[in-house]
Amino acid sequence: MAESSSERSVRRYWDEVWSQGNVAAVGEFYAPIFRLNGEETSVEKFAENAEAWLGHFSDFGVEVDKLFVCGGVVVSRVIYRATHTGDFKTVPASGETFELSGIDIFEFEAGRATVHWHETNHLDMFQQLGAEPRPV
Repeated sequence: MAESSSERSVRRYWDEVWSQGNVAAVGEFYAPIFRLNGEETSVEKFAENAEAWLGHFSDFGVEVDKLFVCGGVVVSRVIYRATHTGDFKTVPASGETFELSGIDIFEFEAGRATVHWHETNHLDMFQQLGAEPRPV
């Protein structure tokens, strides 16, 4: 079965934006205004946050494990891997690596992602980095 354009777009997103660090490519992937975990955001704000996130981790990479397409919806299960080389919030750079999985659901309209639901266990990531959980 031929790969759909939304499937190609999601694969490219994980590779180009997150594994290669080409944050500018988010402008080709997302609609100018889209919903991320239920909240409206802009491509510019997302790009700023992605750039900051990548700045905390060297060799950040994403491996696409599974990809499912149903109409204008693409679901991906990915594996994130990176080394913590920059201070992150209250966690000083540790040099530790992490590996965790994530599930992302993308809804497309007119070739652009208009909705993105992201789920991963960030607590597990911080524990792998040696950070102690703190109450918020």
